[in-house]
Parts: sequence; C-alpha cells; structure tokens
Amino acid sequence: TGKLWPKLYEIKLQPLKEHYEDIVNVCQLRKAGNAY
Repeated sequence: TGKLWPKLYEIKLQPLKEHYEDIVNVCQLRKAGNAY
C-alpha cells in the first residue's frame, strides 16, 4: 500500500492545487484592480 498512496495523493491534490492557484491569481488580480 505504500506505493499506492503517493499516486492517490497526487490524483486528489492536483485539482486542488490548480484550484488554489486560480484563487490566488484572482486575488492578485483584484488587488491590482483595487490599486488603480
């Protein structure tokens, strides 16, 4: 089972990571928008 976990972990975390990056990008865009 030790070899299965990292794979499962990647599959579950990859979409989360991408989603998180999208949120960060949106936050940065909003801050940039508020600066003007």
